[in-house]
Amino acid sequence: MSENDRLSEIMSEQRDFGSTWVPYNAIDRGEVSDEERERYANNLLLKLYGEVGEIANAVHNFSWRDKSEKSIKVGIQFQDYKRQRVEVLEEVVDTFKYLLNVGFCYGLTADDFYTA
Repeated sequence: MSENDRLSEIMSEQRDFGSTWVPYNAIDRGEVSDEERERYANNLLLKLYGEVGEIANAVHNFSWRDKSEKSIKVGIQFQDYKRQRVEVLEEVVDTFKYLLNVGFCYGLTADDFYTA
């Protein structure tokens, strides 16, 4: 992995963290049945759906109507935009992590992303 390979770094860190609730190494070694692997993936997908809903809530809770690019950047509207951006970022990151975890159940790697 090169120093600038951020996707590999993110995936490695998330896999290590996710291994606290999904036995990825055992899955990779074939020590987990297909049914168990699918159960882990399905549980992660349910959590993923919840995170996608949280993105929708973060976007929906902020009205974009009547706000041109200029008006967003002034006063309280800009503060609302910055707060919403933080909320959306947090939920998008959570969603991405769950997507990665589902992929780990099937042995996906950063190289798989690069070649897909």
